[in-house]
Amino acid sequence: MQVDTSIIKKTEQCVMCGLCLPHCPTYAVSQTESESPRGRISLVKAYMQGQLQHSAGLTQHLESCTGCFQCQRVCPAKVEYDDIIDAGRAAYRKNLSISTKLMQRLSIATLTSQRGQKFLHKASTISRRIPMLHKSRVGQLLMLAQQDYKPTQIMPASDAMIFAGCTGNVFDQTTMRSLSFLMRKLGIEPHIPALPLCCGALAQHSGLPNKAEQHRQAIEHYCETHKIKQVVSIASGCSRELNKYLPVNTAQHLNAHEWLLSQKKLVELPFKPLEKRVLMHIPCSMHAQEKTNMQTILSTIPELNLIEFDDDLSCCGAGGMQLLSPNKSNTSLALHKVTKAKKLQADIIVSANIGCAMQFRQTLAQQALDIEVIHPITLLARQLQH
Repeated sequence: MQVDTSIIKKTEQCVMCGLCLPHCPTYAVSQTESESPRGRISLVKAYMQGQLQHSAGLTQHLESCTGCFQCQRVCPAKVEYDDIIDAGRAAYRKNLSISTKLMQRLSIATLTSQRGQKFLHKASTISRRIPMLHKSRVGQLLMLAQQDYKPTQIMPASDAMIFAGCTGNVFDQTTMRSLSFLMRKLGIEPHIPALPLCCGALAQHSGLPNKAEQHRQAIEHYCETHKIKQVVSIASGCSRELNKYLPVNTAQHLNAHEWLLSQKKLVELPFKPLEKRVLMHIPCSMHAQEKTNMQTILSTIPELNLIEFDDDLSCCGAGGMQLLSPNKSNTSLALHKVTKAKKLQADIIVSANIGCAMQFRQTLAQQALDIEVIHPITLLARQLQH
């Protein structure tokens, strides 16, 4: 194996102090060193230096990382953990079986192409008619695809483009329509791409950096071709990637909460009161200011009782490709969150991350709990007096 010396140097920045351990969700539920940031850093270093052979255990420990990067935020040595874990996945991916590689690429291609999304919708319709399929992980996810899916039609030219990401057209059209509705009420006709655009996160965190870069270049090309000035994202995971990779000279990126708060007419919109206990889920891909923005947006709804998860686990376990292939750590995180939601007697859970929302819906269904899970923007649009 060709050793990437730049990644090795980054692994050597880690002084193994352990300050990251209390902030790592997978370590919190497993209490296993190999499920911690410094454990994974050691595994990547040993593997890339040829001191560790490829194994199912190595694959499991590197894939179980949800990409919350809480460890990176608190690291006193400023270790670039995101680069290390992505490089590690890219390195071990070369030794995966051909069938595993094909399935991984097929999963990403299905989500990020128009044909693939049409197939997902048809498959979800079929899965509802086959009870045995419901028990499989794929079948359960297909059940979350929206029944009223319609291929997105491009809207009139506008400076502001709604960025739904690769999953929005199939799993989150309600949020897309909600944001479109709010934008029109504020006097802005949104631009919605006819073809799915992907931020590249799925490929990047699956060890396919070149594929991720192709997705990013497609976004840049689209914005330049259609003269887009603002990209408004609805998913916090996409938001993080766009903040990191979208060049500032291509278009200005704002997440949906940020964009709405920038509109002076927002205070003029009449929102109906809602006497509900709304539990805010703060995705690990959302930073402090984005959390404040979400709270500010929701506080425009009168009589709303906003509550937060009172635990130390920021992650629900859905990061990366865990929705498709979860392990014990990831499922434990999801169950922990849902149990908390039950104890807090939440009527609604709001989450700005589609992966987290799908994780919640699936786990709530498994536990037979009747708690609605929606995007904050959807709740806002629902309460607007028509």
